[in-house]
Amino acid sequence: FRARVTQFIEAHFAHEHLLAALAHRDEVTPAYFLKKFRGAFGFPLGAHLKLLRVRKAEFYVRHTRLKLTDIALDSGFRNCRTFQLAFRAVHACTPQAYRASFLNRAAPIPSRPE
Repeated sequence: FRARVTQFIEAHFAHEHLLAALAHRDEVTPAYFLKKFRGAFGFPLGAHLKLLRVRKAEFYVRHTRLKLTDIALDSGFRNCRTFQLAFRAVHACTPQAYRASFLNRAAPIPSRPE
């Protein structure tokens, strides 16, 4: 269960209806899937997704000049405010401040990752 779910989440972390897709794959209700996930992983799906999405966005904030709005939406956040709150909870700073801290000490960064 853990390996299969982890693989699916990694591949579809930005999907808007991820919980429904996960539950459908296991042929269970979303509520039952959440209970099963928490039992198997020891933490709620929402917390896992938030951290995964922040970690994925972190790369683009740090290594590209993409707009933060685009990064937020591409990482699975519904809007910039949700993204900023989640990012701040992990890094204790805004995505803008995080990017600025790397721009001040790093070489020029490309517009798009290779």
